[in-house]
Amino acid sequence: VADLGTEEQRRSMAGKFFHKEGVTGLGNNEKDARTRIAAWLERWRARVAEDWGDDGDEKREVEMKKVNPKFIPRSWVLDELIQRVEHGKERKVVSQVMEMALNPFNDEWETGDREQEERFCGDVPRQNRQMMCSCSS
Repeated sequence: VADLGTEEQRRSMAGKFFHKEGVTGLGNNEKDARTRIAAWLERWRARVAEDWGDDGDEKREVEMKKVNPKFIPRSWVLDELIQRVEHGKERKVVSQVMEMALNPFNDEWETGDREQEERFCGDVPRQNRQMMCSCSS
């Protein structure tokens, strides 16, 4: 949180919260989004300082990594997995995703496909953001 001390730093950091293609949605613009996120970051920074002190970043990060997995098998990942296995006959991807799912707190895995690992841990692809699921019986 040391790099969030000024309004300018918080506005700069706000961009990390945007999708790769930037601010999206009706009526949203980057300036307003940065202002809202910067305000939230200030409240968050104050809370972190209250809980961990001003020099507790390293300890806080270690504790956070114990309870916040890097990989979560989200529906878009599982849908892609099903498509690749059923239609592409790619069986290897099942063991790769299983390795990640069984070790979700790792920073990286031994799947042999680092790019895929990062993609599965990153933003939801644009085409999957508005996906609606239903359950019919």
